Amino acid sequence: MSHIPYTICRSGTYYYNRRVPKHAVKAYGSFIRQSLSQCPEGAAEYTKRLGYVLEASWSNTSRVQAVDVATIIESFKPKASLLSEMAQEYLSLRQIDQTPPRVALNIFISLAGDRDVGEYSREDAKLFVRTSSSFTAFLKLRFDQIGWPLCPHHHSNSVFSSSIPI
Repeated sequence: MSHIPYTICRSGTYYYNRRVPKHAVKAYGSFIRQSLSQCPEGAAEYTKRLGYVLEASWSNTSRVQAVDVATIIESFKPKASLLSEMAQEYLSLRQIDQTPPRVALNIFISLAGDRDVGEYSREDAKLFVRTSSSFTAFLKLRFDQIGWPLCPHHHSNSVFSSSIPI
């Protein structure tokens, strides 16, 4: 990646490094230097967003309102979210029958664990598909044996021909 404005890179870590305008020196000091990221793309994004915040802070030349640079940068970083928490929020916003997604979610979490959504891998998804396919076939067989339709709105078992929505 080409040079990122207002940054320096030391030992693989990118730092925001910027002179403060004269009218804001009392609030910030002469320079702002704050660790951003080891990822150049992340550092570029944080730098751009932090620049907007600082320039807004510096826009009133007669009264500068200082901001906590470290807290601002931390607020830009993605927050860890457990799958169960994200699913709960998603389901609360949707007007759907929550049973099928909850069943699928419970199976998935029992197999792969309730982790940050960014930590799941393709292997976790494959395990779920293999397991849920076997489970679905088992349920279909059991329901066929006792004569119950699998979907109360349809008299066919087509509900199991597609994957369970999450």
